[in-house]
Amino acid sequence: MLPLIQLSAFSHLIGFASLGTLVALFGRFAAPSRRGITVFLCLLCQTATVFLMSLVAWLEVPMVGQLAILALVCGILFYIVNVANFGPPGALIFIFAASVSMGQVDDFSSVIERSAATALAAGLAWLVVMTTEVFRHDTPVAQDWFKGRPARPA
Repeated sequence: MLPLIQLSAFSHLIGFASLGTLVALFGRFAAPSRRGITVFLCLLCQTATVFLMSLVAWLEVPMVGQLAILALVCGILFYIVNVANFGPPGALIFIFAASVSMGQVDDFSSVIERSAATALAAGLAWLVVMTTEVFRHDTPVAQDWFKGRPARPA
C-alpha cells in the first residue's frame, strides 16, 4: 500500500500511512483468540490519536496548550494500553503518532486526510495480520508472556 500512496497524488500522506501500518506490531504476544481484537483496538487508538492531535494543531492551540494536551493524551494512552493488555510496544507507537501529528495543519481537510491515511493503512495492516494468522506458529515464549503478570487494577 505504501508504494501506491507514494506514487499517487497523496504522496504527502506517506508518513501518516506509515503510522497506520505500525499497528501490526501489536498482538504478537496475545493469545490467538485475542490477536485480531487487539490489533483492531490499536487501529482505533492510532487513528483517534492522529485525528485528535491534528485537530489540535489545526485549531492553532498555542504550543504550551498542545504540549499539555499531548501529556494528557499520553497518560490516557498509557492507561488504555495497560488495562487492555495490548502488550509491546505499549503506548510508545501511539505517543509517537501523537507527537508527529502536531505538525502544521493548514485546513480541516488535512486533518481528515491524515486520519484517513492512517486508518486505511492500519486497516490493511489488520487485514494482513488476520489473513496470515493461519501461518503463525506460537512459541512457548509468546504463549507464556502474559502468564504470571499480576492483574492491573482498573
